[in-house]
Amino acid sequence: MTRRPRPTRLTGYRKEHGPSSSSSGRCSPCPPGAAGQGALPPARAHADGGSGDLRAGGQAARRRAPSCKRLAGRQPAARAGGVYVFLKSNGLFYVCSRTGKVRALPGQGDGPEDSLGGFVINGSWLAYTNTLLVDPVAPTDDYVYVVNVKTGKRLVNGVISWPGPGSDLDNSGSSVSAIVLAPDGSVAWLAGLSPAGGGPVSALAVVRIQAGGTQSTLAQGPDLTGLSASGNGATVSWTQNGAPASAPLA
Repeated sequence: MTRRPRPTRLTGYRKEHGPSSSSSGRCSPCPPGAAGQGALPPARAHADGGSGDLRAGGQAARRRAPSCKRLAGRQPAARAGGVYVFLKSNGLFYVCSRTGKVRALPGQGDGPEDSLGGFVINGSWLAYTNTLLVDPVAPTDDYVYVVNVKTGKRLVNGVISWPGPGSDLDNSGSSVSAIVLAPDGSVAWLAGLSPAGGGPVSALAVVRIQAGGTQSTLAQGPDLTGLSASGNGATVSWTQNGAPASAPLA
């Protein structure tokens, strides 16, 4: 089955490979985050009752504006540094930053079935995956996105997770089991290849896309584990055949 052509998931999303692995886009429990902006102080009364009333009314309106924390509810899909990712009743995921700007995440509704998950936040950047089923009889594939939550800029716009040739995917599906994200939006993930219809992962790869757009395959083989990033996000590390390895991330 030929796939439809696509345009060209803090540092720590990880899931286990397996035939029943999936990403729901929910976290339980969620990591701690910012509490949102507090209410403004009440306006002072004025003797003339004119400008004072207008000022109080404006501040009351600002107090009524919902914060990102309130919009996200009690169980956001992800939160960090005042950024919240949450699912609305319409079935779509949104991101809200400290500026109060709410954006629908790109990649939703691209196929008969899709599921966002693996959310990772670092500063102004959000990385995530979209598990997309283009055709009911075709295998599923994970696509990677990196979005600036303040501007909406897409640094990585739906790149298929497996880095090999398209022939690798003729009878296989690609998935992401871990993502790390740098403060500049550079991203790396651990991709897996598994048979259509489910089954054990047959191949693994560490893939990196840097902020400038350059994509590289850092490692490939049957025994890759432990993808992680350094505290400042400058380096991505993993283990291959029991030996540690690393490469620049940002």
